[in-house]
Amino acid sequence: MHFDKLIKNSNCSYIYCDLLEEEILDLKCCDTVFCLEVIEHIHAQHNESNISKLLSLAKRRLVFSVPYMEPEPLWCHNESFGHKQNFDLGKLKNLFPNAFFTVLPRYGIDWAIILVEKSPVMEGFIEIPYENFLNYVNEFESKTYKDI
Repeated sequence: MHFDKLIKNSNCSYIYCDLLEEEILDLKCCDTVFCLEVIEHIHAQHNESNISKLLSLAKRRLVFSVPYMEPEPLWCHNESFGHKQNFDLGKLKNLFPNAFFTVLPRYGIDWAIILVEKSPVMEGFIEIPYENFLNYVNEFESKTYKDI
């Protein structure tokens, strides 16, 4: 899929890649890395290595989404494309100790949106109500990156 044809912004370029391929580590060229609705389809034992890969690609931030508190049985858990794991607050805090977090109600199930800033001033797991999320993050970034 060519995202640059979907989103019309001449200041952005988009790269589609496979998280499970080692060649992904050669990219190291992105201000922001998006991993939306992916990790729940991969077995939990790969979480740390996959998140580490994604963080190594991002110069500034990682934006991540997963189903939040998905009830058992997980969606299509018996199929190769189905969900292999679920996420609660404790698991997300362990995976992303320094991140912004909000919950978005969607498709009859809540989704967690996690934003990891690679700024040294980002400390702690900060829960923000969804309606305030973008304003809070924008304010943080304007303070953090004002000299850039």
